[in-house]
Amino acid sequence: MKNPSFWKGQRVLVGGGCGFLGSYLVPQLAEAGSIVTVVDNLDSGHIENIEPLLDVVKFRKADLREPATCHDLSSDQDITINLAAKAFGVEYSRAHNGEMLVYNLLCTLPLLDASRVNAVKRFVIVSSSCVYPDDASVPTPELPAFTREPESVNEGYGWAKRVQELAGTYYARDYGMKISVVRPFNPYGSNYRWTCPEKAHVVPALVKRIMDGEDPLRVWGSGRQRRNLLHASDATRLIMEVVASDAGPMPVNIGFDDDTTIADVVSLICEVSGKHPQVEYDTSKPEGRFRKCADATRLRSLTDYQPQIGLRQGIEEMVHQWYSRSFQSRARDAGKCGDAPDGSLKVSVVIPVRNNARYIGAAIESVIRQSYSNIDILVVDGASTDGTQDIVRSFQSVRMISEPDKCQAEAANKGLARIDGDIVHILCGDDTLDPNAVATVVSTFERTPGIEVVFGNVGKIDEEGSIIAPSQGYKDFSLERLLAHNAGFPNASYPSTSAFLRRSLLLRTNFRFDEGLRTCPDFDMWLRLGMAARIGYIPLTLAYWREHSGSGSVRADFRSTVLESKRLALDNFFERSDLPSRIARRRSAAYAMLGIADRSAFLVSRGQLWQGTLSALRAIGGCPSVLLYPHMYGLLGRAFGIMLLRRLSLLEWARARRLNQRKA
Repeated sequence: MKNPSFWKGQRVLVGGGCGFLGSYLVPQLAEAGSIVTVVDNLDSGHIENIEPLLDVVKFRKADLREPATCHDLSSDQDITINLAAKAFGVEYSRAHNGEMLVYNLLCTLPLLDASRVNAVKRFVIVSSSCVYPDDASVPTPELPAFTREPESVNEGYGWAKRVQELAGTYYARDYGMKISVVRPFNPYGSNYRWTCPEKAHVVPALVKRIMDGEDPLRVWGSGRQRRNLLHASDATRLIMEVVASDAGPMPVNIGFDDDTTIADVVSLICEVSGKHPQVEYDTSKPEGRFRKCADATRLRSLTDYQPQIGLRQGIEEMVHQWYSRSFQSRARDAGKCGDAPDGSLKVSVVIPVRNNARYIGAAIESVIRQSYSNIDILVVDGASTDGTQDIVRSFQSVRMISEPDKCQAEAANKGLARIDGDIVHILCGDDTLDPNAVATVVSTFERTPGIEVVFGNVGKIDEEGSIIAPSQGYKDFSLERLLAHNAGFPNASYPSTSAFLRRSLLLRTNFRFDEGLRTCPDFDMWLRLGMAARIGYIPLTLAYWREHSGSGSVRADFRSTVLESKRLALDNFFERSDLPSRIARRRSAAYAMLGIADRSAFLVSRGQLWQGTLSALRAIGGCPSVLLYPHMYGLLGRAFGIMLLRRLSLLEWARARRLNQRKA
């Protein structure tokens, strides 16, 4: 974002914030530091879309067609963004032009006028590409709102959006209001809520029909019609960018010129889903404008933001996550551990593994034997050659994908793209879960809807699975403590082994593990999620970490690899422009702990006590603030303690030798 601080501290009212676009925009605003109020009548919106944010976002159920309500809600606001609308697919819209026109005007104009009366600094009109005429040039630039007739299949909706834009232009001219107008092109995404076929938009409608097994698949139009499809997460990011750029009342297309044919969309859905029906194109049915594609010249002049979710990734999300969440039974089909009660949270466990035949069975069994039943297990195998795949196949309730990967982070990302649980856990192939871990986590999430990540204590087991160390206790999460401990000491971090995350958080933040890190993806994960989510701690044992000869922490090159990866993670973290000052001040101390202090721990662990102690003292001299970190005292205490024991042993040896000499 060219103006990253624009949204911080802004009081933002989001009309229709529980709807499709709101489900992406509201979390992004909250993440940017805005003080957000959401108003929605919940006719088509769903409170679940913002439920994880209800501790930081205000919600009011109300109807924006009521002027008094609009006046009350818009007082003491800096920005109003109105997403409230009736927006349906071609089949419904073309048969209900009057309804689409009147409703969409009535849920916008009262709020616009109330924002004027209450001196709201800026009003954002979310228009549509439907304002353009059927014969508009392609790619389509931002034509004046009343250029010929709006597209014929969405005529009522298009006229409503045109009048909204006209009203915004008049209010900017007559009253000096700051008005922003954006025209999104065909947003789609897995937060879409299905109502009925006639109201469905093109991507979810095609995904559902193909996944339902419709064969032959009859598609309206020739299939050659082209659409500019943009993931809703990117669309709302671009809306924020445009508003922050202060572009004025001139409309801005929210879309790019990389359109695709409907036939290609159908083929991609079939490829991703593995279903291949006979496709028939019905040219007797309307197909809308032959080509809808945005001219992004004005958009690119205002922002350098690039879409983060490509069409293939978005279709994978719709097939693997949206469809099963929206239509399949909550109990698992191929991967179920048992019958789960209706409405219970579904938990997806991803197990990345490569050549781990000795321990993968124990990891899977620890999930299957959970006291909670609604669990989906996906093993992501990195093309193992030691029999791992055969062991996984022996569990009929477990799904597996097997293909080469370059690192554990890549394997984990592949798994995240293919699961649909409400809660997500990444389990290493040699670790195990406590039998009551999932039930405990689900109960915690249900009691505290504002929490998006939880973690608990972790014990240590040996190669045979016997507990060799008691469960390590932790404290409530804080970024300061993470930088203080984990930056310099690999065994003093928050545990990823016992971390469970809401999938809505992953979707909201577009989270993916950093595949550029050779190790320590968990350190990078905690840094990023610590800035984006409320994290809870459960003071109970949730998981066990296995210590064995093949684990990474015992390799000779492990510490140098850790140092390299942690330094890269810290570099990326401290380059962020949204860091609070209390966190930014930790930069020098974090790097000090990473470098000299870690070197000290390495020397002490190898018995080079004087060298290790001197290295630790140099760290203190170079950055005295490391004295705030308890592990520095532990390091020095260990070094001095070992040296004292060795000194006492040496004295005892000398005394015994003198006694022997006297006896001789």
